[in-house]
Parts: sequence; structure tokens; C-alpha cells
Amino acid sequence: MKISFALKKHDQEPRVELLITCIDKDIEFRLTLGTYKELTKMEEDISSIKSNLDNITHEAKKYFDTKLEEKKLNVQELWEEMSKLQDKEFISFFNSLGDSLRKQLVDHVLAKCNVFSGKGRLISEYLNQDTMTLEL
Repeated sequence: MKISFALKKHDQEPRVELLITCIDKDIEFRLTLGTYKELTKMEEDISSIKSNLDNITHEAKKYFDTKLEEKKLNVQELWEEMSKLQDKEFISFFNSLGDSLRKQLVDHVLAKCNVFSGKGRLISEYLNQDTMTLEL
């Protein structure tokens, strides 16, 4: 798929249109994202689009990283590697994992690890059971 952005200028009046064109095989479509008479509003909208795309990329990265981790390590091996991290790194890494893998790790810790010392303590102290994330 090819995506492009362009401006369509209107000579009769001071305005521009922000356009997006998508081409995928035999399908092509154009969409006007906005019509602007002021540069600042267009800049705000473009900034918002960039931010949304960055957020989507961040979410996708977590998904793909989690899938990679799930393939590479079983839960026990992952726990052993995570246990070597400093507390803040551990919490950050744990929270970056996918929901399913975080749940598997919590189940593993509660069933097979000491929750009163080491990294198991972090799970028992800081786990938000609604979101399955660690919160300080």
C-alpha cells in the first residue's frame, strides 16, 4: 500500500485542503483530512495525526515484541531473565509486555515463587489486578 499526503491550493480564496491518497493494488482513494484558512489549525491537526500514528506504532511494537518474547522464552525462562533486572527496569519491562504474557508471569510467580522477597515481592506489592500492571 502506498500512502501520500498533499495540499490542494485554492487560488480564488485563501484556503488549502490537506489530502491523503491511498493506493493498494487496483484500488485508489483520496480523502480530504481538512480544509484550512489558517496555518496554525492545520499544524495542530497534523501534529495530532503524527501523535496518533506514534501511539499506534508504540502499541504495535509492544504487540510484536511480546509475540517475539512468547516465541523465544517460556515463562520460567522469562522470569529468570527478568529477575536479573533492577527494580525500576523490572517494573518497566513487565508493564511493556502484552496482557497475556503479564498474566502468565503473575500466575507463575504466585504458584512457584516467593512473593515475600526478590522480584516476586514486586508482583505482590505493586500489582494492579484490574490492569495487570505494576504501579508504584
